Amino acid sequence: MQKDFHYDVIYVLASWAGFSLEDASTLAYASQYVDDANNTGHLKFDTGASYTRTSSAHDVFDVYHNADNVENHNVWLPFHFLPGNCGYAKGKVEDKSFIERIVCTPDSFVARDMVKESIRSGDKPYGLHRFGISMHTYADTWAHRGFAGVIDGINKVKSIFWRNDSNQLVPVDLIQQMKNRVVDLLPVGHGPAVYNPDLPYLKEWQFSFIEDLGRGVQTYNNTQYFLLAAENIIKAMRLFIAYRKSPRPLACDLSALYDGYPGLTEEQQNTLESLFVDIRDEDGDKRHDEWGRRAIAGEIAGVSSIPSYQAKGEGSWKYKALGTALEIDDPGQLFTYTPEFIISDWKQFHDGLQVQRQYILLELLPSYGICIS
Repeated sequence: MQKDFHYDVIYVLASWAGFSLEDASTLAYASQYVDDANNTGHLKFDTGASYTRTSSAHDVFDVYHNADNVENHNVWLPFHFLPGNCGYAKGKVEDKSFIERIVCTPDSFVARDMVKESIRSGDKPYGLHRFGISMHTYADTWAHRGFAGVIDGINKVKSIFWRNDSNQLVPVDLIQQMKNRVVDLLPVGHGPAVYNPDLPYLKEWQFSFIEDLGRGVQTYNNTQYFLLAAENIIKAMRLFIAYRKSPRPLACDLSALYDGYPGLTEEQQNTLESLFVDIRDEDGDKRHDEWGRRAIAGEIAGVSSIPSYQAKGEGSWKYKALGTALEIDDPGQLFTYTPEFIISDWKQFHDGLQVQRQYILLELLPSYGICIS
């Protein structure tokens, strides 16, 4: 998924779920910033204070980091390709290899445990930011289904076919095939499938994995998957709101997760499906811009506008927290410390990111017998 889902759809769903405009904006920003927080390292301030932040993404063409499976374990696995344990509950997986167990699975038991834990931390200073991070990862379990966030032949695919307007399966164009061959040299996640899993308007596309493992021909309907993601995400959002409002000790039962919490109305589902199908640019940033125009045009009931998003530079969370507009920080740079840094969105996002990574790699996955820290 790209910015049109991780930011725009998350904002729309949060608004529909009942979050305030400010909280909906924070959720959407945190969700999208998972794809944009690509700097890591120790920051020093002029007062002697310091902060160590972490990254949740690498640039697609950052071969140095993407070729390192240790880096992949810390970035792609916990935030983008959450291992699904083959869809099994704890202790139930049998006769499956390690690599099969870390393949991303939509709405897995692992994913729901992750969502529940982020809801439990909703009253922390970073609680809303961590929940936004979880919504990014949770959404990706539908888009990234079938792929693993490590370098492995399990991700390699054969030729890709799209269903065209004449209802015929045709191979993707030559330019995309060339991209596929280049990325296929480094089979991380859905790199070998290029950006096909991220396109919401693809109602049918097919491919086969080179290492079959009994998977056969894969037929994906992205529109359907994205709608399923939205349906479950809005339920999780409503549960988050209810859990935060519940008395202590918390009376809100998370064991059933979404029981009793409504999903999308028929009108809302139709609105999302129409936008998924109608906005057909391969560029995620252009689709994001179109979502903003559609909201202003009154095509999204209950959402009159979508706040602008700035990952880096003036207006960004990072700029407000650190006063820098640089894409990549200068080594040894000394930042001006202000008391507001402690409560800044940027720091709370990185706090949530670090807690989330530790939880997934050191608690959640080991509870399923998966050791990959």
